[in-house]
This record gives sequence, structure tokens and C-alpha cells, in this order.
Amino acid sequence: DSINATESGAIYLLEGPLSEHASINEDDATLSLDAHDAVVVSDMDYAYLGYSPTTGDFDGDGAIDLVVGAPTKTTYGCNVNTQSCLGRVYLLFGPLQGTVYVEDADLTWVGEGVYSQTGAAIVKGHFDDDNLLDFAFAAPEDDAGPGGHNGGAVYFVFGSTL
Repeated sequence: DSINATESGAIYLLEGPLSEHASINEDDATLSLDAHDAVVVSDMDYAYLGYSPTTGDFDGDGAIDLVVGAPTKTTYGCNVNTQSCLGRVYLLFGPLQGTVYVEDADLTWVGEGVYSQTGAAIVKGHFDDDNLLDFAFAAPEDDAGPGGHNGGAVYFVFGSTL
């Protein structure tokens, strides 16, 4: 879905149960999201926001936060000078309501190499021993690591650092 830009993507957030917010039309297998609690959008053309959205309480405040990727793997309109092809990972601290622009995220990680696809995959878990929720994100074509050209990288973000 693209609300504000060409192929920018969007994430619709619904507080459960799903039946209270959306209706499924069985005739054409569509899902209506008109009654969403929040929608996260991007103003960047070809951002492809919405890769591997992951939720959890990453900052330990009791509210559900959102981590989402926008790998921007495209050559359409890319401009290396504005880092539009590097990919990004966004962390938005909850609670989220209404329309939220991902460019206003609380924290943003930008890919280290052109076409790195940063944010193509995101996972959450407990990667250290502090009992705070952590997450990791992939940059499958990152050039910055020891693997060299398109060697890829995985970056870990520990809850204790937020």
C-alpha cells in the first residue's frame, strides 16, 4: 500500500481482536482495514516500508513498540547523495495512534552500503542476559563487513541501549 508516495508502503496497526476492526470479504479474499487504530506511512518514494514488522516492549516502559524495515531495494529514483537506496530500520516507541510518519521515528538505522537492503529482515529475542527484549536486523547486501561486496551483515540492538 502507498498512501503518501509511490510504492512507499504502509503498516496498519490493529488492537485485537481482529473481528472488531476489519472485515474479510470471502468473495474476493480482500481485507478491509478502514477501522485501523494506527497507520505508519512513509513520505519516501520506493521505500517499501513494511518488511518484517516486529512488535514488543523494547524500551521496557510497558507499551508495545514497533520495529520495521524499509529496504528500498530499487533503482527507481534512487539518489546516493540522499541515502535513498541504502535501506533503513525504524523504531517507533508506543503506544501508536492515528497516522504516524516513519520519518519521525524515535530511532533510525541507515544502511552502510548502497543497495544494502538494510531492514529486509528483523527478528526479536533475548540476545544478551539482561532480560530486556532485543532485536536484530539484516542487511543482506551490505558491503561494510569483512565479507566485502554484498557480503551482508546482521546488526544487533540490545534493549539496554535504548
